[in-house]
Amino acid sequence: MMYLESGQKRYREEHFEVIMAHNASPTTSFNVNYKSRGTNGLYDWQRTRNKNLSAAFAHTGRQYSIHAGYINNRIEQQENDLKSFKKYLDAELAKEDSQLRAAVNGVQYGYDIDLE
Repeated sequence: MMYLESGQKRYREEHFEVIMAHNASPTTSFNVNYKSRGTNGLYDWQRTRNKNLSAAFAHTGRQYSIHAGYINNRIEQQENDLKSFKKYLDAELAKEDSQLRAAVNGVQYGYDIDLE
């Protein structure tokens, strides 16, 4: 088992890994490997996490051999994009006591012009 962490708390990178291999008998073995790596990124709303799981089984008998494996890879990524920014703005504008709401309303009404 291994856990590593580096960088500042806000931008840290993490690496977690578990490896297990076992010979159940001279002819049978299995292993499991799990890795999780991630970072919070440099910008707000930015993070990435990679998760990898693999498992394998092997049996070599006198008459037959069996080998089986399973692999699962996942990537979770959150980017600093306009969709996240719009979600943040909508949440801030929905608050009654938001300074952002007051500023936006002041700008909006300050530039309303009747063109008729």
